Amino acid sequence: MRASFRLPAATVRQVLCCALVVGAAFALGPAAAADNPAARIPFVGCPADGQMGPQAAPKKGAVPSLPPALAAKAAGRLAYYAAAEEAGGIGSFAPKGWHCFVLYGSNGSQLLVTANAVASPDLIKAAQHIEGPALQLAWLDGDTSGRFEVAKVAARLFPVAKDYVQGVIDEGLSDKSNFIWGPYPTDTVVRHSPTSVDFVTPAGRKGIGTDTHLSPGPLPIVGSALLFPDDDMALRELVMRLPPDRADLGPVIQATFRPE
Repeated sequence: MRASFRLPAATVRQVLCCALVVGAAFALGPAAAADNPAARIPFVGCPADGQMGPQAAPKKGAVPSLPPALAAKAAGRLAYYAAAEEAGGIGSFAPKGWHCFVLYGSNGSQLLVTANAVASPDLIKAAQHIEGPALQLAWLDGDTSGRFEVAKVAARLFPVAKDYVQGVIDEGLSDKSNFIWGPYPTDTVVRHSPTSVDFVTPAGRKGIGTDTHLSPGPLPIVGSALLFPDDDMALRELVMRLPPDRADLGPVIQATFRPE
Protein backbone atom coordinates (compact mmCIF):
# COMPACT_ATOMS: atom_id res chain seq x y z
CA MET A 1 0.00 0.00 0.00
CA ARG A 2 1.56 3.32 -1.05
CA ALA A 3 0.46 6.82 -0.09
CA SER A 4 -0.30 9.78 -2.37
CA PHE A 5 0.93 12.71 -0.35
CA ARG A 6 -1.79 15.33 -0.33
CA LEU A 7 -3.93 17.01 2.31
CA PRO A 8 -6.02 14.56 4.40
CA ALA A 9 -9.82 14.66 4.38
CA ALA A 10 -10.66 16.22 7.74
CA THR A 11 -14.16 14.84 8.14
CA VAL A 12 -13.25 11.19 7.69
CA ARG A 13 -10.10 11.71 9.74
CA GLN A 14 -12.16 12.92 12.70
CA VAL A 15 -14.58 9.99 12.43
CA LEU A 16 -11.73 7.50 12.41
CA CYS A 17 -9.90 9.25 15.24
CA CYS A 18 -12.96 8.95 17.44
CA ALA A 19 -13.30 5.23 16.63
CA LEU A 20 -9.62 4.32 17.01
CA VAL A 21 -9.51 2.58 20.36
CA VAL A 22 -11.66 0.96 22.99
CA GLY A 23 -12.56 3.74 25.39
CA ALA A 24 -11.96 7.48 25.14
CA ALA A 25 -8.56 9.10 25.18
CA PHE A 26 -7.78 11.14 28.26
CA ALA A 27 -4.82 12.78 29.96
CA LEU A 28 -3.85 10.91 33.11
CA GLY A 29 -2.95 12.83 36.24
CA PRO A 30 -0.74 11.76 39.18
CA ALA A 31 -3.60 10.16 41.09
CA ALA A 32 -4.62 7.99 38.13
CA ALA A 33 -1.01 6.98 37.55
CA ALA A 34 -0.87 5.37 40.96
CA ASP A 35 -3.56 2.77 40.27
CA ASN A 36 -4.01 2.55 36.48
CA PRO A 37 -1.54 0.38 34.51
CA ALA A 38 -2.34 2.39 31.35
CA ALA A 39 -0.76 5.41 33.01
CA ARG A 40 2.59 3.66 32.69
CA ILE A 41 2.26 3.50 28.88
CA PRO A 42 4.28 6.42 27.48
CA PHE A 43 3.23 8.73 24.66
CA VAL A 44 5.67 8.98 21.72
CA GLY A 45 5.24 11.74 19.14
CA CYS A 46 5.97 10.89 15.50
CA PRO A 47 7.34 13.22 12.79
CA ALA A 48 5.35 13.33 9.56
CA ASP A 49 5.66 14.28 5.91
CA GLY A 50 3.02 14.86 3.27
CA GLN A 51 1.26 17.45 1.12
CA MET A 52 1.70 20.30 3.56
CA GLY A 53 5.34 19.40 4.11
CA PRO A 54 7.18 18.04 7.14
CA GLN A 55 5.41 18.18 10.49
CA ALA A 56 7.31 18.02 13.78
CA ALA A 57 6.62 15.24 16.24
CA PRO A 58 4.25 16.37 19.01
CA LYS A 59 6.01 16.55 22.37
CA LYS A 60 3.01 15.41 24.36
CA GLY A 61 -0.39 13.86 23.89
CA ALA A 62 -3.10 11.76 25.50
CA VAL A 63 -2.73 8.01 25.85
CA PRO A 64 -6.02 6.20 25.18
CA SER A 65 -7.40 4.14 28.02
CA LEU A 66 -7.12 0.37 28.00
CA PRO A 67 -9.43 -2.17 29.65
CA PRO A 68 -7.76 -3.37 32.89
CA ALA A 69 -7.00 -6.85 31.56
CA LEU A 70 -5.24 -5.49 28.49
CA ALA A 71 -3.43 -2.82 30.49
CA ALA A 72 -2.04 -5.45 32.84
CA LYS A 73 -0.66 -7.49 29.92
CA ALA A 74 0.84 -4.41 28.28
CA ALA A 75 2.33 -2.71 31.35
CA GLY A 76 5.92 -1.72 30.65
CA ARG A 77 5.91 -3.20 27.15
CA LEU A 78 3.79 -0.85 25.02
CA ALA A 79 3.96 2.81 24.02
CA TYR A 80 1.38 4.94 22.22
CA TYR A 81 2.74 6.45 19.00
CA ALA A 82 0.91 9.36 17.33
CA ALA A 83 1.28 12.21 14.87
CA ALA A 84 0.33 15.86 15.23
CA GLU A 85 -3.23 16.83 14.30
CA GLU A 86 -1.85 18.63 11.23
CA ALA A 87 -0.74 15.22 9.94
CA GLY A 88 -4.06 13.52 10.70
CA GLY A 89 -3.60 12.76 14.40
CA ILE A 90 -3.24 9.07 13.60
CA GLY A 91 -1.99 6.90 16.47
CA SER A 92 -1.57 3.33 17.67
CA PHE A 93 -0.16 1.23 20.46
CA ALA A 94 3.03 -0.61 19.48
CA PRO A 95 6.01 -2.18 21.27
CA LYS A 96 7.87 0.21 23.54
CA GLY A 97 11.25 1.50 22.37
CA TRP A 98 10.49 1.42 18.63
CA HIS A 99 10.73 4.30 16.12
CA CYS A 100 7.88 6.01 14.27
CA PHE A 101 6.91 8.36 11.46
CA VAL A 102 3.76 9.25 9.50
CA LEU A 103 2.90 9.83 5.85
CA TYR A 104 -0.25 11.85 5.12
CA GLY A 105 -2.18 13.06 2.10
CA SER A 106 -5.63 13.44 0.58
CA ASN A 107 -5.85 9.65 0.53
CA GLY A 108 -5.52 9.52 4.34
CA SER A 109 -2.71 8.90 6.81
CA GLN A 110 -0.30 6.04 7.46
CA LEU A 111 1.63 5.47 10.68
CA LEU A 112 4.81 3.37 10.52
CA VAL A 113 6.41 2.08 13.75
CA THR A 114 9.62 0.10 13.28
CA ALA A 115 11.96 -1.82 15.56
CA ASN A 116 14.94 -0.46 13.63
CA ALA A 117 15.81 3.24 13.50
CA VAL A 118 14.42 5.14 10.51
CA ALA A 119 16.85 4.51 7.66
CA SER A 120 16.53 7.89 5.92
CA PRO A 121 15.67 11.48 6.89
CA ASP A 122 13.43 11.41 3.82
CA LEU A 123 10.38 9.77 5.39
CA ILE A 124 8.81 8.89 2.06
CA LYS A 125 11.97 7.00 1.11
CA ALA A 126 12.21 5.46 4.58
CA ALA A 127 8.79 3.87 4.11
CA GLN A 128 9.90 1.80 1.13
CA HIS A 129 10.40 -1.93 1.65
CA ILE A 130 10.39 -2.25 5.42
CA GLU A 131 11.85 -5.69 6.08
CA GLY A 132 12.27 -5.92 9.88
CA PRO A 133 9.73 -6.02 12.71
CA ALA A 134 7.23 -3.21 12.19
CA LEU A 135 3.65 -2.03 12.53
CA GLN A 136 1.63 -0.05 10.01
CA LEU A 137 -1.70 1.62 10.68
CA ALA A 138 -3.51 3.13 7.69
CA TRP A 139 -6.55 5.40 7.66
CA LEU A 140 -7.69 5.56 4.04
CA ASP A 141 -10.44 7.81 2.69
CA GLY A 142 -12.78 6.02 0.31
CA ASP A 143 -14.14 9.14 -1.40
CA THR A 144 -10.82 10.81 -2.31
CA SER A 145 -7.64 9.60 -4.00
CA GLY A 146 -7.63 6.93 -1.31
CA ARG A 147 -10.47 5.13 -3.10
CA PHE A 148 -8.03 3.16 -5.26
CA GLU A 149 -6.29 1.61 -2.24
CA VAL A 150 -9.61 1.10 -0.45
CA ALA A 151 -11.03 -0.67 -3.50
CA LYS A 152 -7.97 -2.96 -3.76
CA VAL A 153 -8.32 -4.07 -0.15
CA ALA A 154 -12.12 -4.28 -0.37
CA ALA A 155 -11.91 -6.55 -3.43
CA ARG A 156 -9.71 -8.92 -1.44
CA LEU A 157 -11.54 -8.85 1.88
CA PHE A 158 -15.03 -7.30 1.73
CA PRO A 159 -17.59 -8.81 -0.67
CA VAL A 160 -20.14 -6.37 0.79
CA ALA A 161 -18.31 -3.59 -1.10
CA LYS A 162 -18.52 -5.26 -4.52
CA ASP A 163 -20.54 -2.45 -6.10
CA TYR A 164 -18.16 0.17 -4.70
CA VAL A 165 -15.12 -1.67 -6.07
CA GLN A 166 -16.76 -2.08 -9.47
CA GLY A 167 -17.51 1.64 -9.51
CA VAL A 168 -13.84 2.45 -8.94
CA ILE A 169 -12.86 0.01 -11.70
CA ASP A 170 -15.40 1.57 -14.06
CA GLU A 171 -13.74 4.97 -13.66
CA GLY A 172 -10.94 3.61 -15.81
CA LEU A 173 -8.28 5.55 -13.90
CA SER A 174 -6.50 2.46 -12.59
CA ASP A 175 -5.71 -0.76 -14.44
CA LYS A 176 -8.40 -3.38 -13.89
CA SER A 177 -5.70 -5.94 -13.06
CA ASN A 178 -4.97 -4.01 -9.83
CA PHE A 179 -8.26 -5.23 -8.36
CA ILE A 180 -8.32 -8.95 -7.55
CA TRP A 181 -11.47 -10.52 -6.16
CA GLY A 182 -11.01 -12.75 -3.14
CA PRO A 183 -8.22 -13.30 -0.58
CA TYR A 184 -4.68 -14.30 -1.44
CA PRO A 185 -4.55 -18.12 -1.58
CA THR A 186 -1.95 -18.39 1.21
CA ASP A 187 -3.53 -15.82 3.54
CA THR A 188 -5.70 -16.91 6.46
CA VAL A 189 -8.79 -14.71 6.86
CA VAL A 190 -11.11 -14.69 9.88
CA ARG A 191 -14.32 -12.74 9.35
CA HIS A 192 -15.97 -11.13 12.40
CA SER A 193 -18.64 -9.35 10.37
CA PRO A 194 -19.18 -8.22 6.77
CA THR A 195 -16.99 -5.18 7.53
CA SER A 196 -14.47 -6.54 10.05
CA VAL A 197 -11.77 -9.14 9.37
CA ASP A 198 -8.49 -10.42 10.77
CA PHE A 199 -5.86 -11.98 8.53
CA VAL A 200 -2.41 -13.56 8.56
CA THR A 201 0.09 -13.42 5.70
CA PRO A 202 2.60 -16.26 6.16
CA ALA A 203 6.33 -15.61 6.39
CA GLY A 204 7.99 -15.17 3.01
CA ARG A 205 4.69 -14.89 1.14
CA LYS A 206 2.89 -12.08 -0.65
CA GLY A 207 -0.52 -11.25 0.73
CA ILE A 208 -2.66 -8.51 2.22
CA GLY A 209 0.07 -8.00 4.80
CA THR A 210 2.65 -7.19 2.11
CA ASP A 211 0.29 -4.96 0.08
CA THR A 212 1.62 -2.32 2.46
CA HIS A 213 5.04 -0.85 3.22
CA LEU A 214 6.06 -4.19 4.79
CA SER A 215 8.01 -6.45 2.43
CA PRO A 216 7.89 -10.27 2.70
CA GLY A 217 10.23 -11.53 5.41
CA PRO A 218 11.04 -14.43 7.76
CA LEU A 219 8.16 -13.61 10.13
CA PRO A 220 4.40 -13.71 9.46
CA ILE A 221 2.35 -10.53 9.24
CA VAL A 222 -0.80 -10.36 11.37
CA GLY A 223 -3.46 -7.79 10.57
CA SER A 224 -7.00 -6.48 10.89
CA ALA A 225 -9.15 -4.38 8.60
CA LEU A 226 -12.35 -2.43 9.18
CA LEU A 227 -14.56 -0.97 6.46
CA PHE A 228 -17.01 1.89 7.09
CA PRO A 229 -19.62 1.88 4.29
CA ASP A 230 -21.67 4.60 6.01
CA ASP A 231 -18.66 6.92 6.19
CA ASP A 232 -17.84 7.18 2.48
CA MET A 233 -16.30 3.68 2.48
CA ALA A 234 -13.42 4.68 4.75
CA LEU A 235 -10.97 1.92 5.58
CA ARG A 236 -8.80 1.32 8.63
CA GLU A 237 -6.10 -1.30 8.32
CA LEU A 238 -3.55 -2.54 10.86
CA VAL A 239 -0.64 -4.85 10.01
CA MET A 240 2.11 -6.06 12.37
CA ARG A 241 5.25 -8.11 12.02
CA LEU A 242 6.32 -8.75 15.60
CA PRO A 243 9.40 -10.61 16.83
CA PRO A 244 8.76 -13.81 18.84
CA ASP A 245 9.36 -12.09 22.20
CA ARG A 246 6.68 -9.47 21.36
CA ALA A 247 4.21 -11.70 19.52
CA ASP A 248 1.89 -11.90 22.54
CA LEU A 249 1.35 -8.13 22.24
CA GLY A 250 -0.34 -8.62 18.86
CA PRO A 251 -3.77 -9.57 20.26
CA VAL A 252 -3.60 -6.64 22.70
CA ILE A 253 -2.89 -4.17 19.89
CA GLN A 254 -5.59 -5.71 17.70
CA ALA A 255 -8.12 -5.42 20.52
CA THR A 256 -7.46 -1.68 20.83
CA PHE A 257 -7.82 -1.30 17.06
CA ARG A 258 -11.38 -2.59 16.89
CA PRO A 259 -14.27 -0.39 18.09
CA GLU A 260 -16.56 -1.74 20.77
